[in-house]
This record gives sequence, C-alpha cells and structure tokens, in this order.
Amino acid sequence: MDIIIFTMFEKLKRKSFKFKIMMTYILGLIIIGVSGYGYFIASQVRNLNNQVKEQREELIKQYKFMARTAVAVAENMINVMQNLALEGKLSKEQLKRMALENLNTIKYAPAGYVWCIKEDGTVLLDPPKPEITGKNIFKLKSAPYTTLAKLIENFRIQNGDFIEYDWYYPGIDSRTFKKISFVKDIPSVHWIIGSGFYLKDIEDRVNLFKEKQMRELIKSILLSLIPGIASSLVSLLIMYMLVLKMIKSVEDVADIAGRLIEDEASVNMKLPVITDGAIGKLIHNTNQYIEHLTKMIKFKEDLELTETEEEIFQLIGEFMEREFNVTKYRIYSVKDDKLRLVREKGELQCQWHDKCMKAAKKGIIMEEVCTENENYICYPIMSSQELMGVIELTLKKENLKVIKKTLNKFIQSSGHNINIKRLTKTLRELSLKDKLTDLYNRRFLEETIQAITSAAERQNIKIGIVMIDIDDFKKVNDTYGHSAGDEALKTVADILKAHFRRKSDLIVRYGGEEFLVIVQDVEENRLVEMLKEFKDEVSTTLIKSNGSTMKLTVSVGYSIFPVDTRDIKEAIEFADKALYKAKASGKNKIVRFKGGKDA
Repeated sequence: MDIIIFTMFEKLKRKSFKFKIMMTYILGLIIIGVSGYGYFIASQVRNLNNQVKEQREELIKQYKFMARTAVAVAENMINVMQNLALEGKLSKEQLKRMALENLNTIKYAPAGYVWCIKEDGTVLLDPPKPEITGKNIFKLKSAPYTTLAKLIENFRIQNGDFIEYDWYYPGIDSRTFKKISFVKDIPSVHWIIGSGFYLKDIEDRVNLFKEKQMRELIKSILLSLIPGIASSLVSLLIMYMLVLKMIKSVEDVADIAGRLIEDEASVNMKLPVITDGAIGKLIHNTNQYIEHLTKMIKFKEDLELTETEEEIFQLIGEFMEREFNVTKYRIYSVKDDKLRLVREKGELQCQWHDKCMKAAKKGIIMEEVCTENENYICYPIMSSQELMGVIELTLKKENLKVIKKTLNKFIQSSGHNINIKRLTKTLRELSLKDKLTDLYNRRFLEETIQAITSAAERQNIKIGIVMIDIDDFKKVNDTYGHSAGDEALKTVADILKAHFRRKSDLIVRYGGEEFLVIVQDVEENRLVEMLKEFKDEVSTTLIKSNGSTMKLTVSVGYSIFPVDTRDIKEAIEFADKALYKAKASGKNKIVRFKGGKDA
C-alpha cells in the first residue's frame, strides 16, 4: 500500500505545473460544493422534519377540538331530549331512542362519529361495529374490547378527558387502529359517550404532506444544483484560461529574461477578475427561504387567532396588501357551489371572472395577460380537494414569478382553517335546530329572545307573539301512525315558513306539535290577516302519508309586545293562554289574549 501511494506521489510530482493547479482547483470546488450543498440539504431536511412534526401536532390539536365539539353537541342533544322528558313530552324510552338516533347523525372528518355505552358496559351505539350493539363490553374477553373496558373503568375518575386505545375503523373489519377519544359521563341517562379520531387519519395526511414537501425539496435541490454546476464549469473554464495565461506569462517572463540579457524585450502581464458564483446564489436563496418561512409562521399564528371565516378572508386581504403590494383584488367565499363576494379593493379591468370560477372548481391556478404591465391571476382556496374560496387579482409583471408562487403558498395555508371554522359553525347550528322540521328550537329562542326585545324597545316597534297547536294531533298519530304525524309536523312547518318569510320573523318548534312565531314590526290588523291566511291554507292542504290522505286544522293564540306586557316571557305565556282558549272553544280558531277573555 505504501509503495502504491509513493508511486502515485512521484507521478504527481512529475506532472506539469498547469495540471497541478487545475487538479487543486477542481478538488477545492468539490470540497466546497459537497460541504455547501451538504449543509443546505441537511438544513432543508431538518426544516422538513420540523414542518412534519408541526403539521402532526397541529392536526392532532384540530382533531381533538373537533372531537370535543362533537361530544359537546351530543351532550346538548341528550340534554334537550332530557328536558322534553322532564316536561312529560317524551317517555324515557322515546328519550333514549331519539337521543341515539340524533347521536348517530353526528359525522365529521374522515372517520369521526359518536359512540355510546351504558355505565354498566352495554354498547348502545358504535358505527364501525354495529354487531356488538346490546352486548356488554365488560364481558367480552378479547382485544380490543378488554382494553377499552379497562379505560372506561378508569375513566370514571377522569371524566371529560381523552383516552387512547385500539378500535375498528369504519369499513375495515379485519384489523384495529389506534384511536384517541374524548369521553364524558352523562349521569342523567347513565350513559358514557365519546368521539375521537384515528391516528391512521392523522398519519395519512401527514404522509401526504411529507411526500409533497419532499418532492418540493428534491425539486428545489435539483434546481439549485443546475446553476451551481453551471457556475462551477464556467469558473473552471475561467480558471483554465487564467492558468494558460499565467503559464504563458511565465514563459513570456522566461523569454524576456533571456532577451533582457541582450536588451531585446519587455514583459506585459494581465490578470482576469473572477466574480461571485454558485456560493453567492446559494446564500441568497437561503436568505429568501428564511424570510419566507418567517412570514409563513407569522401568518399561521394570525390565522389561529381568527374566530370566524370572515376574519380569515379579511386577514388574507390585509396580508396581500401589506406583504405583496396587491392593490386590485376580489375575494369570494364558496359554499355549496354558491359564490359570495366578501372583500375587494381597487377595480379589476380584466373580464376573466367566469373562466376563473371554472378553473377554481378544478383546483387550477389560472393566469392571463391583463394589461401591458399587469397579469390577471385566479387562485382557488382549497381544503382536502374542496373549494373554500376564490381570489382574483392583478400583479405587476416585475417580480411576478417569485410573488405568484410565494403568494399561492400563503393562500393555500388558510384553506384548512376556513374549513374548521365552517365545521364549528355547522356543529353549533345542529344544537340549535329541530332535526325534523329544520326550525329553531327553544334553546335558540332562549339565546336570542333578549336581543330581539332590546331591539324592539330601542326602535319602539310592536312584536306579535303567536302560539300555534295542531288540533287533535294525538288522533293523527293513533290513526295514521307516527310517520304520518312527522309528515304533518313538516307540512305545518313548511306552511309557516311560506307565510312568515321575512328575515326578522322567527319560527320555533316550541315542543311536540306546538309552534311559536315571533313577528317583528307588525300592526295587529296585518298580523291577524297573516294568521288567517296561514290557518286557512293548513285546513285546505291535503297531507299524504303511507297511502293515506288527511287534513289538519290548527288553533292559534297571540299577544302583542309591549302592548299586553313589557315582559317578553309573560307575553309568550299570554299567547299560550289565548291558544288554550282557542282549543277550549272549538279549535280551528284564532284568539287574541285580552286579560283572560276571548277575542
């Protein structure tokens, strides 16, 4: 080995000076390239791992929030049923059956649902494993039931907390997956309810994110290698020319030295200037990346502080104006294929709106030449392949390429936050509306009644308080069945919506077959006309169910706030008393409250 090294060293010594300089320079380029790009790649991989970790933590945080929200909605549903049972409007069996039916409708995320178990261990609801319904989980002696049973027993001390266990995934019967559930005890019905998410869903999304970022990283590395290699080749060529000139200069010096003895010659040598190459560009790219990452972190922090979808769109507009000097744009919210303009600035001279919307629905960024100095760009705001919104804007052509790509990253980072805000709003609305009639329930009435009366007092307007009851509703259920009764309730609700359709009108399913209508800013004679039209339409409407046809009548009682009383709750009681008079005096009537006397 020593002989081989010695031989190579001797051969190297015999090489020309030009060869030695070029080999030294090439070795230096290799060392600089490997160390520089090695550090760059290592830092990018480290940043990618941090992003993946942050993404996983963020998703777990968001999914835990959805699980808590789902359990809160489920608890509210049970409480509503419990209140109806306490009022004698539902039996205990009806309470439990209707509560379980309502719990089974709560769905969110890829595999989010609510499960329910009695405190004694009997399974009441588990969508992925319906075959264990009615079985006692404490008596099932195989995994994963034993694990969940122990957690539930321990949970009695940790009520309102998260537990982790293996469970069956919806649609996959052959294996179990790790799951995290938020669990809560409902003492009023002796139930334990829970809702959670599978770590499989988290990891699937994280892996997709990681794969996408890895592709972008590889692409970035390859793209940054191209100018590095090109600059190295150019510098190598320049170095080679430098060496040739230097050797020529040495030869010229030697030649001139000989001529100097004879006083025949002079020496003239020029040195080339070497400019910055790939290393300078690498540092520039790294500084740009750090600046971009800092802005992205700040933008995400601001997104977390928003409470509504509208605030997110406002944040996007302010960010585009501040960071990218965008002065002409429109931001649209898209929900159920309906487009709504939520923010705009300046005037867009380009007429590409229809084409923009078609491209946005496919998740495609569209770009067109707008004017000599501006380009029109249409950005879709996506979340899990669902269109959340659309932004159309114009950008000046200088720095267009850099701004266009960077701006898109910021815009797309807001899509999931918009989706979360919508999901939260939807879950809240589920707790405030009656499932059968799609009317507001009494809980919504309690939350809004004070605001309604305060506004009426400020504006000095009258409010009609109307109580409506379907006559002989029990006979409908007994004669035609409960499905016919449900159809009757929906029909009356639809007629109410048709007659009281102003935005200020509030229709509430007060309980059972009883409805409450609050009609703002109305004179009594007009209110009576509206009630007569409503009552007459109900009595002439044919309702078909299960092959049978039936007719209904309704009894109506009403009072006027603040004429009859300045207490809105008392006004509702007065309307209820008038309703009682209408039913007691023959039904299918409209009675006004007059201090206990019939109208």
